[in-house]
Order: sequence, then C-alpha cells, then structure tokens
Amino acid sequence: MFVKGLSTRHTAVGTFRFGVIYEIDDTNHEVRKHVLPLLQGESPALEKISKAQAEKAMATPTQFTPEATAPDPEATASDLRGEVGKAKAAQKDAEEKADAAEKRAAEAEGKLSAQEDELLKALEARDAALHSATDLEQGMAAAQKEIAELQTKIADLQGASK
Repeated sequence: MFVKGLSTRHTAVGTFRFGVIYEIDDTNHEVRKHVLPLLQGESPALEKISKAQAEKAMATPTQFTPEATAPDPEATASDLRGEVGKAKAAQKDAEEKADAAEKRAAEAEGKLSAQEDELLKALEARDAALHSATDLEQGMAAAQKEIAELQTKIADLQGASK
C-alpha cells in the first residue's frame, strides 16, 4: 500500500512528512495500527494512492528552490527610490535603537559594578560584627565564670565567719 503525506505527523512507527510518498507493509499489524487512523477523518494526515500514482510522483523531480520572480514592469524609478528611502530610514531607526540599547547596557553594567562593591562592603561589615559579637560572647562567658567563682568565695568567707 502506498500513502502520501498530507501533513506532517509523528507516530510510534516513524514520522510522516507532508508531500512524501511512503510504501506501507499491509501485513504488519503494528504499522497498520498507527497508519489507518491517519487515513480517516475529515482532514486525514495521509492519503492512500495507487502504485501507478506513486511511481509517477516519484519519477518527477522535486524542485527545492523558489522560482525567480520578474521585477514589476510597472514600477517606476521614483517608486523604487521611495522604497530605498524607506529602507534607509528603517535602517537608521534600527541603528539608533541598537545604540540606545548598548548605552543602557553600559549603564546597567556600571550600576552592577557599584552594587557589587556595596555588597562586598556590607559583607565585610557583617563579618566584623560577627567577630565582635563572638568576642563579646566569650567575654561575657569569662565574666560569668568569674562572678560564679567570686560568689563561691563570698559564700565560703561568710560560712567561715559564722
């Protein structure tokens, strides 16, 4: 059985492309299971064709390049100059937009650099504050230990004086 692709479909047995003719094995159940639904419906993806139609279609070469179009003989030089003027204006506008975008990008890079510097300063300040807090905690722990020792000595002296 020969089929021609009316639209591209991806199936479990392969991809059927638009305009390509395929020879399908009628005896293979797996292939028929995936191909038959594509032949049915209001807008099928595949079309069943005869062997003669398939051979005829495969015998004719396929053109992959578009045909050249002749210039419009009605177009005058002033029309063409107008089109060239429009194209130049569009090019100038695009260049201006590109320049503006480059300027914005440079400004953004400058701002990013400044923000990175501020972030580094903030991280250094945080690290210094953490170091200071650690020192204070160690000092407090030592002071509490001394207080406990002094309280013990006071209690011993008060007990001895009684």
